[in-house]
Amino acid sequence: MGYTGTTAGTGKVKPAEKTGNIGVIIPEQYYGAYVMTDHLIGKGHRQIGFVGRVDAYLCNCDFIADIVIQNLEAKRYQVPQDISVVGIDDFRPSGVDDTRISTYKVDMERMAEACVGSLIRKIKGETYVKGIQLISGEIVCKRSVADRRSTG
Repeated sequence: MGYTGTTAGTGKVKPAEKTGNIGVIIPEQYYGAYVMTDHLIGKGHRQIGFVGRVDAYLCNCDFIADIVIQNLEAKRYQVPQDISVVGIDDFRPSGVDDTRISTYKVDMERMAEACVGSLIRKIKGETYVKGIQLISGEIVCKRSVADRRSTG
């Protein structure tokens, strides 16, 4: 299968070096993970993940981030005062507070457009992008990240 990436989070699609017979549209979550990690570092976090004293969690999606927050709060941690939590997708089931989790928002409209466009071109026998198309997103700052940068 081919691979088509974007250039430095611009959302511009790079041509596939190797193509297969299928087209795949996926969010650019690896870049999203990079952007959210860079955001945490920019806010002064230095120990992210499971190394030493954890002061921030990067979750693979906002649904999991919400579960992590609920579990932390059940153990009497305060988010973001004690631990920051971020997700990647900006999608939560109804009933989940959508003003809380800082995230990397996936551009679902662009994903749908790319998917439908590729499908229509394939059905018509026209040229379409084969391989993986990565759709970039954007960082959305909400209330789940503390600013740990030193003030002095």
